[in-house]
Amino acid sequence: MRADQRYLQVVSDLLAQLAGSADPVREAVASCIADCFESGGLLHVFGTGHSHLLALELFYRAGGFPQVNPILLEELMLHRSASGSTERERDSAMLDAIRAQVTFGEHDCLLVISNSGGNDVCVGLARDARAAGLPVIALTSLQTAQSSNARASGLKLHEVADFILDNLGVEGDAAIELPDGSRVGPTSTAMGAIILNAVMVRVAELLLERGVAPEIFSSSNMRDGDIRNGELVRKYAPRVGAL
Repeated sequence: MRADQRYLQVVSDLLAQLAGSADPVREAVASCIADCFESGGLLHVFGTGHSHLLALELFYRAGGFPQVNPILLEELMLHRSASGSTERERDSAMLDAIRAQVTFGEHDCLLVISNSGGNDVCVGLARDARAAGLPVIALTSLQTAQSSNARASGLKLHEVADFILDNLGVEGDAAIELPDGSRVGPTSTAMGAIILNAVMVRVAELLLERGVAPEIFSSSNMRDGDIRNGELVRKYAPRVGAL
């Protein structure tokens, strides 16, 4: 089987594993976020490197919630300096910049995304939120975080979170081994996006079951999309800075 077919088969198998059971952790996470939204709170979302793409996946998009607040620091993204972002995500001093940007509210919750689960900034932010009384949700690769080959030796994200969503990825993320022994085909972004969207779909359903109409962005490219979205932006922009 060609490498591209093997990769698609791996992703298909992981999806089948997700779809094959009503994961109680996913349900607990959805219930936690529904509680947050019903109480007027925000879901703060944070990731570094490629994981920040998943923070953006939940933000300001068709079918998404306006109560999602992505914590975005350019120093921790890839477009300014990819290698530099790797260094800075391991520097707990970066937490001061996050603390200056984000104020946690009483009914808020935090989602931290880290495939390895071992970077100091992610772990430190999770601990800050826990200390402030917020529920903390981790999206991580348990196989990577618990591997004997993992770089970080201190606390891991899954050890400080209230809820752990496992992206089911292999150690080191790249799922396909080539004949020369090199590995390609990461799954963390694809599976992470699917897991998070599955959770948020359930959040909307739970809110409806509770008699609460979920606030949802429309596509800006559909008729009346700008009008509906504009109302939500005006409502939440004072609390969600990136809006």
